[in-house]
Formats: sequence, C-alpha cells, structure tokens
Amino acid sequence: MLEYVVDWKAVQWTVEKLVIPLVIPVLVYLYAKKQLVVKRQVEFRERQLTEFYAAMLALRKRIQSHMGFSEELRSAHGEAWLDVVQEHAADDDATVWNDTVATYKNSVDIGNEAWLARLPLYLEMRRLFIEKYAYADKDVREYFTVVDTFVEGLERYQDTRRNSTAAPEAVKRLIKPGTLEPLYDLLERRVDEIQQQILKG
Repeated sequence: MLEYVVDWKAVQWTVEKLVIPLVIPVLVYLYAKKQLVVKRQVEFRERQLTEFYAAMLALRKRIQSHMGFSEELRSAHGEAWLDVVQEHAADDDATVWNDTVATYKNSVDIGNEAWLARLPLYLEMRRLFIEKYAYADKDVREYFTVVDTFVEGLERYQDTRRNSTAAPEAVKRLIKPGTLEPLYDLLERRVDEIQQQILKG
C-alpha cells in the first residue's frame, strides 16, 4: 500500500508564494470597485440634492413667502374695508359708495396681481423640473404633469387678464392653491432622506 505524505513545507511555500499574491490583488480590486460604486452613488445623490431637490424647495420657500405677504395684504385690506363700511354705513350718497366699491375692486386686483407676481417662480420651477428631470426620483417625476398643468393654468390666467379672451375668474377657479402641496411634502422628505444617505456614505 502506497502511503501519501504531505510535504507541508511545499504547501506553505505554494500558499505564500503563489496563492496569497494572487488572492490579495483580487480582494483589493473587489474592494476598490465596491468603494468606487459607493462613491459614485454618493456623488449622484449630492448632485440630486444640490441641483434639483434643494433648488425646488428654495423656489417653494420663495413662493410661500410671497403668499404670506399677499395674505397679510388681503387681510389688512379686508379690515380697512370693514372700517370704511362702518364709517359710511349711514351715508346715502351713491358717489361715496361707488368710490368705496372701486377701492375694494382695486384690492381684488391686488390679490389677482399677487397670483401673477408668483408666476415667474412657478415658471422657474417648471424649467428646473425639465432641465434636471434625470435627477428626480421616479415618484417625484410623476408630479411633472401636475406642475406643468398648474403653471399652464397660471399662464392662461395671465393671458385672460391681459387679452380678455375669457373670464379670468373662471380660469382662476381651475388653479387650486393646494395642488402642489403633495409634491412639496415629498420634496421635503426626500431632502431629509438624501442628507441622511450622504452622511452615512
């Protein structure tokens, strides 16, 4: 019977001189490749954050600020209107009432102009959505049509006020102020998520 004896020195030499030198570069390569993938993912998320999500939210904050001022102006005008009504309640003079109504109509025009003053911000939001569409996650991309339709409504409202092609108030009824709120909420959540992912690396 033939007995097989293992030459442990030969095995050790083979492992040290052949196997380890081959395995270590493969492991280093795989690790480097994994790090490169992680790096690219982080860089993409950073671009998403800075070039799309943060920019969209900044526009939203500017719109909110503008809306807040418009509401304060409308409220102040409403209070002033009540004061005028109380002051002239006993007046039978039609001229006073006509002037008062004309002043109130001007405040309605101020409110309408406030809508139109926000139009450039919405146009910028739509432009940003178009140009940076690739940075939007799939669930956010689904809101593009909502943004586009909303901005289109504002543009038509502006046209009807300028050209009297249709009743501007009828068009304005199609523009619902809360239409973009679900998108804004999603953008806020996504910014938080991306920031956490970037911090974790």
